Amino acid sequence: MELCSEVFPVERIDREKWVRNVFLDASFRSEGLGVVEAEGKIAGLVVAFAPQALEGAGASKKRGYVTLLGVRRQWENQGFGASLLAYAEDYLRERGCEECWVSPYSPSYFAPGVDVAAYGRGLQFLARKGYVEVSRPISMAVDLRALTPPDWVVERRSELAVQGVEVREYSEDWLAPLIEFARREFHEDWARFVRSAAEDILRGGRNDRLIFLEERGEVRAFSHYNADRFGPIGVASEERGRGLGHVLMFETLKAQKESGQSSAYFLWSDLRTADRLY
Repeated sequence: MELCSEVFPVERIDREKWVRNVFLDASFRSEGLGVVEAEGKIAGLVVAFAPQALEGAGASKKRGYVTLLGVRRQWENQGFGASLLAYAEDYLRERGCEECWVSPYSPSYFAPGVDVAAYGRGLQFLARKGYVEVSRPISMAVDLRALTPPDWVVERRSELAVQGVEVREYSEDWLAPLIEFARREFHEDWARFVRSAAEDILRGGRNDRLIFLEERGEVRAFSHYNADRFGPIGVASEERGRGLGHVLMFETLKAQKESGQSSAYFLWSDLRTADRLY
């Protein structure tokens, strides 16, 4: 944990997060964790995953991931980083992977990419090794204390209500349809969010941890939050363009505010979605 705090300050990796995102991942193998030592201390580490396909996830065995790669400052520029990266690449290659992606491994990423502000030297290092930027995920935050939905969102909710679209909170009767909706429309990992939130609700959590839109007995969209973290949020592919996402987003933020949160943030999105929705 000392090394993680020093080398990966932005990720704020504590013992619980380390165990959850490394050891408890179904694809973790001890060979995927590489370390380099110097003067009796761990000088750097790398964590690599060759994913085992989740049911319904369609995971490609051709793609492997590095979720952490770093060296302590005093031992930089001594070849340790290159050795760790080569170790990870060999590990992935031996398991049939043809590509190595840095960070965007769902569900166990610490961040879905390299922080361009915090780890500029790391990006330069990866570029020298032949890595290229594929996408640029972003995070955003909002102050809930003064947040109110704009008039057009209020009007749109009223119009949707006339059409038979209802805002609902989690109930056990809707658990199976919610899981199936998340799996069918998005990814098995989204179904995991639904199951995890339902478990928390059963242990005494708020029902509005899961909010969804229902129309004629069908789930059209759902959203999730956990404390001050917003998301994921998703709308059925055939229902997009109706304003469902905007209505659902403000309903979820309202629930977060009522739960005592003063701000909310989401992880992660692309620039196009962030500009359109958030």
